[in-house]
This record gives sequence, structure tokens and C-alpha cells, in this order.
Amino acid sequence: MSSTSLKRKLAESCQEPTAKRHHLHGYDPQSPWLHESEPAGIWRTRGNPNVQHSMPLSNMVSAVQDLIDPDFDPLTAILDDEPRFLKPLPARISPEDLEFLRFRGAVSIPESGLRDELLRCYIQWVHSFMPVLNLQEFLRCVAENDPEGNVSILLFQAVMFVGTAFVDLKHLQDAGYSTRKSARNAFYTRLRLLYSLDCEEDRIVILQTLLLMTYWADSENSPQRDIWDWIGVCNTQAQSIGLNKDPASDEIDIRTQRLRSRLWWCLYSRDRLIAMGMRRPLQVNDGTSSVPMLRMDDFDFEPFSPYVVAKFCCRQLQDVSHQKRLATLFIEKVKLCQCIGRVLFAQYTPSQCRFGATDRTTVTLIPRQASESEFARCGQKLDSWLSALPKDAQFIPKSGNTFYEGENVLLLHGAMLRMLYHATSSALHRPRATALKDQSKSRTDWRNAARTKMNDAAAGITHIIQGLNQLNLTRFLPQSGVTVILPAAVAHLTNTMSEDPAVRESSVDNFHRCIQGLHCLKDIYPAASQEFANIEAAIKMQAGASSTFFQVMEYNLNAPATSLATRKPSNVNSIFQPQAHLPAVTKISKPQAQTSSAQGNIHHIKPSVETTHEPAPPLFPNDFDFDSDLGIIDNNPFNFI
Repeated sequence: MSSTSLKRKLAESCQEPTAKRHHLHGYDPQSPWLHESEPAGIWRTRGNPNVQHSMPLSNMVSAVQDLIDPDFDPLTAILDDEPRFLKPLPARISPEDLEFLRFRGAVSIPESGLRDELLRCYIQWVHSFMPVLNLQEFLRCVAENDPEGNVSILLFQAVMFVGTAFVDLKHLQDAGYSTRKSARNAFYTRLRLLYSLDCEEDRIVILQTLLLMTYWADSENSPQRDIWDWIGVCNTQAQSIGLNKDPASDEIDIRTQRLRSRLWWCLYSRDRLIAMGMRRPLQVNDGTSSVPMLRMDDFDFEPFSPYVVAKFCCRQLQDVSHQKRLATLFIEKVKLCQCIGRVLFAQYTPSQCRFGATDRTTVTLIPRQASESEFARCGQKLDSWLSALPKDAQFIPKSGNTFYEGENVLLLHGAMLRMLYHATSSALHRPRATALKDQSKSRTDWRNAARTKMNDAAAGITHIIQGLNQLNLTRFLPQSGVTVILPAAVAHLTNTMSEDPAVRESSVDNFHRCIQGLHCLKDIYPAASQEFANIEAAIKMQAGASSTFFQVMEYNLNAPATSLATRKPSNVNSIFQPQAHLPAVTKISKPQAQTSSAQGNIHHIKPSVETTHEPAPPLFPNDFDFDSDLGIIDNNPFNFI
């Protein structure tokens, strides 16, 4: 191809109407994301438009290109940078709705650099916590830009959205977003618009998308639809296509069987975790399901294509042993969620808060006293889960000084699993710990034992959070991280009212660590910001702005946030060293007259968080013997899990 004809072809392509260009290249007009990005692609391919075509540089580039590839077509290069792997929108979408979606940016696809970073973060920090995709095929279609890929734009935008929680802030700022929250809100809005206009017909895809949408809950901007509501919609979609039935069938290929099984248990586990976190009733009924418990056979351990591995550079794409460990961790989380469901059913009952209000969900779970036998069964199931935990779910890096590639992902998953165990133990014992006073010795004994268990759970969670904070891994926690941190923070806040000065001091220190964890999650999950504000309000009401206690807390609450993009990992050997940025703990004189009212104020601020009504017993060491259970070497910095 001569230089003159090449330049003429490019010039003509820039002058053609958009719709005409689509028709000529065989693209459906229902694929607006293609011509959305075309002008930018043309300028990238053409170079600086201020350089005239007759300049020697233009001739030289064309001549060299002719020598390298005589069949080179610049229009093909342009199209290679467009998302051709996306399937067209349904033909029933009206032109007016298409224009609305374009106007609101719902069909705008991130440029390739940001797109790859968001996908990398999805692979590392989302998929293993909730494996809703056939990841091999999804990544192949994207990496190869396969026109036959037929990837749903609804699902693709959902993957882009969840990736914004974990990608370095710099990438979002380069794309024009000032904060992570603004980026997440923009990506979520795109997703909501596509879903609201029924841009997808496949109910499996809709279910996958809705499950990913539960990674965002903004009660301020969307009071009519929270993540508990999305779980209800997910359950309806799942029931409508028989996802609750055993997928084993000659009529369904093995890959689809695996996906259906994983999807059901993803929905099941999200239902349990959201119910525990939001104090809402369970929506997925065990009795309606015949899906067998997840097995390793339900996961795809096939090798990823070399092009996918090279493009996304993630250890778990190359290392099958990592994939199997992550699958084991998810299976164990599902089993733990079965225990969570049993605890919530036995120890809590639905009730109405703000009865009569119609502008929001008012149903909530409140504690009730289960029978001794049911309480014992719940405790036994939880203990059995812990004792049967396989070694692959108890990851300890080989080196106590260094992370190898991908080990941070395994470490975070293992830490999250342990914290969920502690949070479940806390939920199990909370109704007994907060029971009204009873003068009988037996009642007093089991109430004190329950409080000890709650304090043990709070100590275990805090110990893990301290390690994650110092490794700068807290920011990668899923939204369930808020669920596990909150009860620990409330327990420590309650214990600051203890009559024992040593307990008060350690409680202030532990409370700081929990607050640091919530602070890391504030810009990622609106729920973290809400709980952060609730705790801050409770502190002010509990102690008063002039007290020593509030001054110590205020130091942490009002400390400037560190940019997640600029934070550097700390030396892993420093996990058990004192945190230099924490203020020295000040002894607090117990406010005798405020103890009762203070606890009541905390309960009023957050009705779903129950607290004790008298000084709690001292914090005790963690109830795990980590050294014997996990074979941890002395001074190994990773023994916080």
C-alpha cells in the first residue's frame, strides 16, 4: 500500500459519518461503545494532526510500515483498540434509550490501560472471594478482543466497577476522577442504568452482575435499594432458572454445571454475610436447595492462555497450586456461612425498627434466647468447622521476612476467613452476653462466659487487623471486612468503661486498631463511612468532648488520611512492634454516673449493635493455640492469622 493511498484512506475514514462507518465494517448500531471510542483511537493511530502528511516523518513511517507489513491497514489498528469482544445490545432497546445511555456514559468503556488495571484487580482481590465468572473464557475474550466473544456489557461494566475498589488511585485520577468514591459512584451509576433499562436477557449474567453490585451500598444516594434488596432480587432470579437444584445433568455441559454450582453458593454465602452485617433476615432458604456442597471439581483449574498471563501478570493465573488454595478458602467460607445461618436463625428473630416508616427497610434482627440444646449445637458446629479446617486454608508464607508474588492474596483470604470465624462466635454469644440481669448464679455464670467469648473474638479480630494494617493489606478487604471489624470496635469501646485500669488502657489501644481498619475502608465502602460516623457519634455521647477519653479517640478519628496510592508496604518484621503513630494511652477515670446511659446511647445510635450494660470482664488472649495448630515458627510475623 502506497503512502498516498494510506493517507487518503485515513482521511476518508475521519470524514465518514459514524453510522456509515459502522455499517461498512459490519458492526451493529446497537454497539455504541465502538464509535464512542473511535475518535480517540484514530488520533492515537494517526499521531499528531499538526504534522502535515507531506513531512518526511510521515513518509518514513509509511515506508517502514510497508516493509514490515505490506498488508497493514490503519483502520484495523484502530478497531483493535476498540472493545470488539462485547455483544451488541438487544435490538428492542429504543434509539431514545440508547442515546440516554450514551449521554449518561453507561456505554463508555475505560481506555485499555485502565481497563487492564481494573481487570487485574478483579482477578486478584474479587474473583477468589466470589468466583461468579468462567474466568478463563472471560479473560480470553477480553485479551484477544475476540469479536465472537459475546461478553455482556452489563457484566463487563460490573467487573470494571468492582475493580475500582482496589486499583491504585493514580489510575482513577489519570482517568479524571478526583477521588475513589467519585469513581466508584460513576461506575456504579453506569451499571444501574444498564440494569434498569433491561440491557441483558440472560438471567445467569443478570445474577452474576447483581452479586457484584453487592460490593456497593450507598444508603444516602440510594435509600430505596440496598444490598439486602439486591440479594432478594438475586434469589428470585436464581429460583426462576432452577439454580437451587442439583446441576448434574446430561443436558448441561460440565463447565456450565460448575458455574451454576459456584453461583448458587456465591449467592448463599453473600446472603449469610449480608444478613449478619446488616442485621437483616436470611432470604435464601436451605430447605429449597438440592445443590451439593462445593467441591474442588466445581472449579476450573485449566491453564490460562499465554497471552492472558502476559497481559495481566497475576500469579494465580500461572500457578495452579495458588488457584487450588484459593478455591479451598472459598469452600471453607461457604461452610462457615452455613454456621452463620444456623446462628442467626437460632439466636435472632426479625423485628421492626421505626415501625410505620415506609421510605426504607425497617425489618431487623434482634437477639433472642435460644434453647440450651440449640445453643450447644451452634457452638459445636462452629468448633467442628475450626477443627476440620484444612492446611490450605491456614496459609503461612515460607519466609517470615518477605512476600513472594501472590502470597499477599493468600494471606488476606486466610485472614478474612479467621475474622469471619471470630465475628460468628461473637454473634453466637451476643444474646447471652447482653441478657438482662438475673440473680441466679447459673444465669450469671453463662452470661459472664458469653462476655468472655465476645471479648476473645474481639481480641482475635483486632490482632488480625493490626497485622493487616501494618502490611497495608486492609484496603483490599471485601465489604465483609466492615462486618467483622464493627463488633470488635464496639466491644473495645464498651470495655473502656471497665473498672479495671489495665482493661481500659488495652481497650483504647485495641479500639484504635479497629478504627484504623475502618478508616482504610472509608473511601471504598459507604458502609464503612457510615459505621465510622456512628462510632464517632457514640464516642461523643459517651464521654463528652472535654474528657480525656474523647481527646485520645479524636487524635485517631481526625488524623489525615493517607493516600492509598502513595502508601508503601511496611517491613513485615514490624508487625508486633508498637505503632509509632499512635498516641500514648492515657489512664481514664471511670465516669461513674455515665456508665448506664453511655451504653444506652451507643445502642440508640446503632440499633443493630448490642452492647453490655455493665462493666465487661478483662480481655483474654485469643482462644486459638496458633503455635500448636499451625506450626508457626517463633517470631514469624504472619502468625496473626
